[in-house]
Amino acid sequence: MTGVPVDPFSPSRRLLHVDYTVLCSGPDGTISADPEGLYDHDTRVLSHRRLTIDGQDLIFVSSAELAADHRLITLLAPQPGGDAEGPGLPQDAIEVRIESRVGPALHEQIMLRNHSMVAVRPELRLEVDADFADVMEVGPARRQTGETTRSQGKGGGLELTYRAVRGECHFERGIRVLASKAARAETGNLPSLSWHPQLGPQDSWILDLRFESLVDGQWRSPELRVASSGPLSRRETELHAWRMTRPTVESEPPLLGRIADRAMEDLFALRNRELDGDEGGAWVPNAGVPTYTGVFGRDALTAGWQSSLMGPEISRGALRLLAAHQAVEDEAFRDAEPGKLLHEMRRGPLSELDVIPQRAYYGSQTTPAMFVLALSELWHWTGDTDALRRYRAPAMRALAWAAEHGDLDGDGFLESQTR
Repeated sequence: MTGVPVDPFSPSRRLLHVDYTVLCSGPDGTISADPEGLYDHDTRVLSHRRLTIDGQDLIFVSSAELAADHRLITLLAPQPGGDAEGPGLPQDAIEVRIESRVGPALHEQIMLRNHSMVAVRPELRLEVDADFADVMEVGPARRQTGETTRSQGKGGGLELTYRAVRGECHFERGIRVLASKAARAETGNLPSLSWHPQLGPQDSWILDLRFESLVDGQWRSPELRVASSGPLSRRETELHAWRMTRPTVESEPPLLGRIADRAMEDLFALRNRELDGDEGGAWVPNAGVPTYTGVFGRDALTAGWQSSLMGPEISRGALRLLAAHQAVEDEAFRDAEPGKLLHEMRRGPLSELDVIPQRAYYGSQTTPAMFVLALSELWHWTGDTDALRRYRAPAMRALAWAAEHGDLDGDGFLESQTR
């Protein structure tokens, strides 16, 4: 992100991620300052999120990341008034529990619990907004302009849609908020939804919120399972099956094995299922979060052959994906030449509007060389001669590119020069 450093381990921010979806927020779930936001396909579809009760910000109690895509936050809303004789006490408060799960977009379950001995009717207000910034230019500088439409959606929810045109290129993204309970919607400069639940003493109230994102003309709805006590989600089922079959490392001291296990878990958490192909068991990881989701050639190839002990799935996925996008023409804008392989492929507005060439960018000399190395490593680990036959032609084209275009000064080494 240009000019906005992101430290995923900063105590002031929390990250959730899965596939193309990334949520970067404060510990209490608030989204207020760069680079915080909800991102989908390299676009910030939510740039502001603030939850209040009776107009007051909530007090942070705790936050727990239950998985890479799953979080539980506990907050408090103190209630004014009360005295030691009761029934209203000075320490009376409403507990707010927010259970969040990302992918696609975001699903939240908000529970209010009245811990006092008197009934209350608070106003719960959710403020949201979206600037639809490219993940590469979060901040004040913007190189694309478009129009944002704010409207009341179905069921009293909110809908924000962004459209931009540059030449023959068109870009559209959106976010809509749908609630399980009727709300008052306001679509001013700071769109909001508000509720007035009636809470008796020790009573609780639960609200489900779905944040759906618009990508490629389709609204992407999150998985509805949020509560920890419910049935397993699709991703949890998938993770459980993978844990039952993946290799394990035994070591003395045991710490070394635990480090290897954690590394495998972290790598699997980066899996981008939206890049999975038809080849069974093959998959591709994101290069990193929050900034590097999507296709990054040398990163995927390197992750594949360096994690061969874990299995060949990443190598198979990376080879398949990169071979399918091998350059066949000379195009200076994308630094593409016949036989060259992808450096990166992004989906944000800068790329989709051809402001930058990253919709399919080939400006790297390392991906073609790494492709040949990764194919060799795959064969050495698996003995899969069918894979050699399948990817022989792309590998030979990559080597031909290296011989004809990659050595710019004839010294026997590959160079990279942007055009």
